[in-house]
Amino acid sequence: MIEIARVGEGDLPELLPLMRRYCDFYEVTPSDDDLLELARALIADTERDGVQLLARSGGEAVGFATIYWSWATTIARASMS
Repeated sequence: MIEIARVGEGDLPELLPLMRRYCDFYEVTPSDDDLLELARALIADTERDGVQLLARSGGEAVGFATIYWSWATTIARASMS
């Protein structure tokens, strides 16, 4: 069974390697510090910036999703100024 939950500070050691592999796939090289800064910003202000989710299978982190709040279908424009 896959369990999905919001990322918290305690999840960062498991999240970082997943983010790094994602970046490697796209051949980009943000620093680990920058990736952690991004994750911490999303933890700190989910109302403004977005949310990061972590998927676990058997207790092991197996994937993540990052959802940024930027566009709203209901107004057909950027929702943040």
